[in-house]
Order: sequence, then C-alpha cells, then structure tokens
Amino acid sequence: MYKKILSVAIVTLLAASIFMGIPLARASPDYIGVWPVSYEGTSVGEEFDIAINVSATNLAGFEYKFRWNNTLLEVVDYTLTLPWAGYFTGSDVITDLGDGRNQHFFGVSSLPVIGWTGETTICNYTFRVAYKPTSPEPDGYSLLDLVDTKFSNPSANPIAHDEYDGEYTIISVVEEHDVAVTSVVTNTTEVYIPRTVGINVTVQNNGDFTETFNVTAYRDGTKIGEPITVTALTAGESRTLTFNWSTKPPQATGNFTVKAIADTVPDETHTEDNTKVGGWVIVKLRNLSVESVTPSTFVKYGGGTVRIEVKVGNTGTANETFSLTVYLNTTILETRQVTLKTQESKTFLFIWNTASYAIGNYTIKAEADALPYETQTGDNTLTDGTVSLKTPPENVPYVEVDKPTVTVTPANGTFTVNVWVKNLDESWDLRGWEFRLWYDTTILDVIDVEEGPFLQGFGTTFFVTLFGSTGFDHVPRDSTFEKEGSVLAGCTLISGTTPNGEGIIATITFNSTGTGTSAVTLDHPWSPYCATFSNSEAEYIPVVSEFSTAIMFTLLIGMLIATILVKKQLKK
Repeated sequence: MYKKILSVAIVTLLAASIFMGIPLARASPDYIGVWPVSYEGTSVGEEFDIAINVSATNLAGFEYKFRWNNTLLEVVDYTLTLPWAGYFTGSDVITDLGDGRNQHFFGVSSLPVIGWTGETTICNYTFRVAYKPTSPEPDGYSLLDLVDTKFSNPSANPIAHDEYDGEYTIISVVEEHDVAVTSVVTNTTEVYIPRTVGINVTVQNNGDFTETFNVTAYRDGTKIGEPITVTALTAGESRTLTFNWSTKPPQATGNFTVKAIADTVPDETHTEDNTKVGGWVIVKLRNLSVESVTPSTFVKYGGGTVRIEVKVGNTGTANETFSLTVYLNTTILETRQVTLKTQESKTFLFIWNTASYAIGNYTIKAEADALPYETQTGDNTLTDGTVSLKTPPENVPYVEVDKPTVTVTPANGTFTVNVWVKNLDESWDLRGWEFRLWYDTTILDVIDVEEGPFLQGFGTTFFVTLFGSTGFDHVPRDSTFEKEGSVLAGCTLISGTTPNGEGIIATITFNSTGTGTSAVTLDHPWSPYCATFSNSEAEYIPVVSEFSTAIMFTLLIGMLIATILVKKQLKK
C-alpha cells in the first residue's frame, strides 16, 4: 500500500486524464482517491461535493477512514453508491477526533461475497463552508485525508492499492464595513401640486458585518420626510425603503433632483456608494383665476345685446385647456373651451342677445372649471355686476339693417347694405344720430359709407364716418376677440324742419374678399339703446333695433353733442 499526496503537477495531470480519458500511470492498477483533489472555498455557507472513487479488480470488500478540518468544514450529507447489489456494512460512523478533525469510518463487504472489477464512485460527500478566516488569520487549509484504507478479494486476501488524498483551501480576507444605496426610483417624473411622489430606495450591505444605519431622501437639498432606520441588515442583504414626498403647498414648482444618502457606518471606508441620485421630478402647479367680469352696460332696452368681457388668468406652470362659463343669474349664457398658456391672461368676449329674456335684473357671473389637482379654486368664480333689462317707452323709433346676414364668395364682388330708421314721430324732435355697425373682416371689406337721403330731406346735414378693422381710437382689436370690422357713422341736422317717418340714414358698400357668412349688425353695448338718437336739447331719444343679433357698438356722442350745441348757438 502506498500513500501519496498529489503535487500540483499530478493534480493537473489527473484533471487532464479524467477529461481526456487518458489513464494515469500508477504504482498499482487499483486505487482509492478523493475527487476533485483540490477545492477552494469562497464564503461561509457555500456548499460543494467531494467524491471517493475506487478502481479495483475482484473487489469483495473495503474500508477507509476519511478525515477533514471540522473548523473550516462540516458534512451536510453523504450518499453511498456501492458496486454490489447486496452488501453488509461493518462500520458507518462519523466521529470528532478531538484534534480539530472529524472522521468518517466506513467498512463494507459484498453479500453474498463476490468479486467486482471496475472504476466507480463509492461515496459522495456534500460539504458546507463553516468558517472563513479573516486578516490577520492565515488562509484556511484542510487535508481531505484517506487513511487506513483496505481492499480484499472474495478469499479475504488483501488487494494492493494506492491512496490519493485531496485538499481544501479558503483565502483569508480583510472584513470591512460597507453599506450602499443601489437604486432610487420615483413612481412618476411629473407631478401636480398637491399629489404625493413615491420614492423607493434600495440599500445593500456590501460588507461583512450586520449593520444598522439611517437613510435620508432629498429633493435637491431639502429632506423628504424623516430618515428611515435600517435595522440589522446582514452581510449581502438588500432592503427597499419607501419615502413619500408630499407636494402640498408651500411646495415650490420646478425641476427637482431626487437622491438618497445612507449614513456612514463605523469604520466604513468605501463611502462613494452611500449616495445615489435617482433622476428628476418636475413639480407643476395648476391654478386658474377669473380676474374680471365686465358687462358693457348695466341697463338695456328693447332686446339689444350686452357685451360681457371675462378676463381669465393661468398662474400655473402648464398650458391649460378648460371650460369657461358665463351665467345670467343661474342660467348658462354660454360655455366654451378655452386655452391659456402658462402665466397668460386673456380676455374673452361673450355676447348676450337679450331679445328672448324677460324684463328684470340679471347678475353676471363667470366660472372657470376647476382643474384636476387644482388647490386654489376660490378665485375660479367671479360675480361682478347686475344688468337690468327694461321695456322701452311706447311709440319709439327703431333702426334696422336691410341685410342683417350675408353669405358671400369672392365672386359676389361689391354690394350695398342700407341702415333704416322707422316709426319716427315729430314729437321726438330728432336732430342727430350715430351708430356702429359690425362685420367679419375675414370675408368682407368696406369700400365706402355714404349718408342716406332721409335726414337730408329735412334740411342741411353734417355727416361723418370712420370704418376699418380698428376701433374708433385706431387701436387694433384685442387678439382674443373675434375678427371684427366696424363702421362708425354719425349725422347732425344743422337746419331745417323736424324729421318724421322712415328712410335710409346710411348706405355701406362692401366688397366680398372671402367665402362664408357674416352678421352685418348694429348695436351699442355700452348704452341702454341700440343706437344713439338725440334731440335739439342734446337729450337721448329711445331707439331700439328690429334685429337684435348685434355684435358690438360704440359712440361719437361727444362730437354730435358738440355739433348740436353749435346749432343752438346759431339759432340765437
């Protein structure tokens, strides 16, 4: 019997022979040996297998003692794979030798006694790494030692054979303290105040000791809530923490960097991975406000129109599309979808045709629908002003446009529209009139405005007009309003008899520049009446419109009153 411990060269040769099927040269053709002959452990708890292999001729029984370092290793299990169908076990016991080693003593013979020839694994051991040395301890080493091995044939004669031991090693390492933040993940990248952002922070113990430490989440440089304590995080363990970031006011808007920091534990030197940035979160605010509600007049006669201008502001951080509603008392006048850019204010025009409304008082209110997650909704509604609808005096004159609606194409060319006065009684003592007529500049253009023959039939007149796509003061219309062109006309009877009856007071010549339908209407939203008629005492004469689909009206009252006063001076 020869006992051999393989050198590195022999180990290499053995591995090559097994892999390539090349038999090793041995002193005896029969052997018992450990495979693999060398194993290097890495960590506590790691498991690996070691086999006991035999090669024999006419083998009827054997026994061996197998020893290992019980500080470094422990046997989890072992499995016998004997070459005979029947056998008798003489010994199968694991004992502690008391010198830092354990021993498995195993002996067996075939039953009935027969010889076996071949190569096989007779036992497979599963080991677990029980201990890993740390600096300054030396590397761990255990001989996987086969001793007192015996082979016998059916005649109970010994069989010469070789023994091949194995070895186990584990490198001594320097243990360290090291915790790390491995990920920071938010449940959204955009949030509206006052929603909550969920932040999942994963930490890991990359060291060798169980650690307890605090983790803090930040938005830019501000803490998010209170730190969370991670308790008893074992070596190699990961744990996920959840932080809730409330964006309730006074949370500022803007872009915020989210990160998490794990406190440095005692004796930790690798601290660069204690901080992890998890990206950006954009905090937005949604906030609308109705800034003003302005009716053009607070008294209206005769079924005319009232202009209601509603100014709305978006003080939030995002462009918004929302519903804007104007109420007359509790009745909806109109609801429309409007869009405002961030930090934009815009005035929207609502036209109230009073013809179908009962006489009475109407409180004007505007409301911008609250947006999802909008917190300051008290200023979304504004009530401002009461308009009184009144019955005009009896037997009042009225004015009308003979083409209140026109549908045109460019091929229509030019056409005229007449403005009439009707039902005028001498008792009203008419001495001057003025009106503003509105049309759509996208399809119509005014070429000329001429005085009609009515007032000229009663004496000498003074006629003025102004027309185009600007207001009376030549200031361009607010871009938030519809595209509106206007004709402003006024006339004074300088001398002559008192007018009465009906007739054309002005003729407007249009040119068709586009395709579509346009209202051609007159009204005075800032006056109780649809136009301004005045007598020789410069007093208003009630006048109503036969058609009440007007858009807008303004006055030249100062100029006309001045003209009338000149006339009165001439009479004197």
